[in-house]
Amino acid sequence: MYNAVHWNGITWTPVKMIVKFRGSLICPQINGMTAFSPSDIWMASGDPTNGDGQNWKDYDIRILTGYDSLNIYKVWGFNSNEMYFGGMFGCIVYYNGQSWQKLESGTILRINDIYGAEDKFQNKKSVYCTLFDMIIKIDEKNNISKIDCIPEFFAASVWCKNPNKFYTSGGGISEYVNDIRKKSTMFIDNIALSKIRGTDYNNIIAVGGWGFVVHFNGISWQTYHTGNGDFTSVSVKDKIVAAVGWSDNDKALITIGIRN
Repeated sequence: MYNAVHWNGITWTPVKMIVKFRGSLICPQINGMTAFSPSDIWMASGDPTNGDGQNWKDYDIRILTGYDSLNIYKVWGFNSNEMYFGGMFGCIVYYNGQSWQKLESGTILRINDIYGAEDKFQNKKSVYCTLFDMIIKIDEKNNISKIDCIPEFFAASVWCKNPNKFYTSGGGISEYVNDIRKKSTMFIDNIALSKIRGTDYNNIIAVGGWGFVVHFNGISWQTYHTGNGDFTSVSVKDKIVAAVGWSDNDKALITIGIRN
């Protein structure tokens, strides 16, 4: 059994990322991943996991979270000394490079996505977590506040470049400035946009059901239908977009796009 695939620019290769858990070597399901370098990779695989691509260290934080289950599903960080993890039952955990801290979310809903940004001139940091009917904001001191969503524009995913402005996807796309929803755009009825990512505010991508892709160029949104299947996640780097999900016959689906 494999739990990842690697693309070398030409071909895909299945990969086993083996983690030692409870004294045994396992090949865990990977639900989220972020990397700061080829040798500094973090995974959300039930527990937080850190490694160099070959060797992996599992952090068993079940006592801290209060749940005897592997419930960490999402991961994001400014660097390896400022990491945020989210999962089931409203679980949010912070890692400062040496110790772990549970952040009280005030909810039992599942954390669906985590993303943040820093403004060094204002000495301001914001991390956002989406929970469908609300958004949790974490400031630079790890204080938590909540931002409500209206039902038709629920928040499944979040992305930002600046801590004062962020976008959510789910029931359409919503733009928030200073934590206030300024505008929302609905595309096709009954198609949820499961993930949103970007490189800047003139290059934002969101993906969802039915192979649906939307792109924002800073002025307007363009829509694309790539074919059958459902996209569940997307990543953007420079001019390359990679979307993953499931095909109609329940096989793993990976689509790579290159921006002209």
